[in-house]
Amino acid sequence: MWTSLPFVKADRVHRLPDGIWMFGGPGSMEAYIDALVDALKK
Repeated sequence: MWTSLPFVKADRVHRLPDGIWMFGGPGSMEAYIDALVDALKK
């Protein structure tokens, strides 16, 4: 099912780095936002 999604077919999927703890507070959220912005710049 995943591979049939339009954005996957168009190769518009980016993996974020492993190791960002999503429940770690402001520092973790800052790392997540930085990784997200970097992925969207590609």
